[in-house]
Amino acid sequence: LYTALEQMDEIMFISDTVGSILYMNPAGQKITGIPVNDYLGRNTREFRHPAYDTEFYEQIWKTVLAGNTWQGELKLLTKQNKTLFVHTIITPIKDEQGRVINVVTLMRDITREKEMQLFMQRSQKLEMIGRFAGGLAHDFNNILATMIGYSDMARDELSGDSKAVEYLSKLKTSGIKARELVQQLLTFNRSLEPRKARISPIQIVEESLTLVKHQIPKHISVYYDEIDPGVMPRVDPVQFKQVVLNLLNNAIQAVEKKKNGIIRISGRLAEGGKQCKVIELENSSDTFYLFEISDNGTGMDKNTIEHIFEPFFTTRPVGKGSGMGLSVVYGIITAHNGKVYVDSKPGEGTTFTICLPFDD
Repeated sequence: LYTALEQMDEIMFISDTVGSILYMNPAGQKITGIPVNDYLGRNTREFRHPAYDTEFYEQIWKTVLAGNTWQGELKLLTKQNKTLFVHTIITPIKDEQGRVINVVTLMRDITREKEMQLFMQRSQKLEMIGRFAGGLAHDFNNILATMIGYSDMARDELSGDSKAVEYLSKLKTSGIKARELVQQLLTFNRSLEPRKARISPIQIVEESLTLVKHQIPKHISVYYDEIDPGVMPRVDPVQFKQVVLNLLNNAIQAVEKKKNGIIRISGRLAEGGKQCKVIELENSSDTFYLFEISDNGTGMDKNTIEHIFEPFFTTRPVGKGSGMGLSVVYGIITAHNGKVYVDSKPGEGTTFTICLPFDD
């Protein structure tokens, strides 16, 4: 029995009726990074997750000391303060008289399952939004085509010095801008198939920086990290430049109020999806091209990250952006059979990682 407990993948520990830990199997150290000896003799209160209040844990303890088993989902902190999700079963151990003399706790790490569940929910949500956006875009495009066409016809009927000609020209300009926005909606809906070719990412980055250099304040530094010009992924050059431009604009706005703003750009090959930080690719043996743009700016909280790829979602003031930039990035990379991963914390900056299949 002892050998079985020692070799279990699940955390299993035994405590007394006041919570002092008497035994912890090696899985506890393997999963949390905390040595087994650091658990022994210490109270379970010392390892509680800050997400729950004292009353929550006391209610669980009362249930178990009353002779009943408690089970549910808990959060658990690792040695590095990373939060894990664990399915937990806490069972009372009774003597011959039915008195609770010890408590045994079994924890199974379900963090990957939770992440996959959240990932799938987000993907389904974005797919639904994309379908809606695509349907709206096609209908709206037809209306805009009529407006632009009739503005041209009306302008031809007027003399060149008429004030109405100026008004019609502005109307047409606005219509064209709206049509460009519709084109972005179609990109998000993956309605535009990429025309792939071998491209040098460093060339795309340099061209993009040339276009946005007037937007970069002097206190912001831009660095290239390990972009190998000889590694050339197959992507649509126009669409990939659009991705780079959108991510650069996002990074610039994130650091524009920081005294020593830093933007880093990198690109490299990676073997296997685990390096891509993308859940469903982790066990892959394929080769991927990783492209990253990071900044040390304002960062984002979890709630913001949940919505950043949705069309028209923006945290910027009115008039400072359409909220289409990151949704376009999502649409283009998805059309390339790639994935976009975001790592960000408030006040600690943001990293966008693009993972693209790399075929020789």
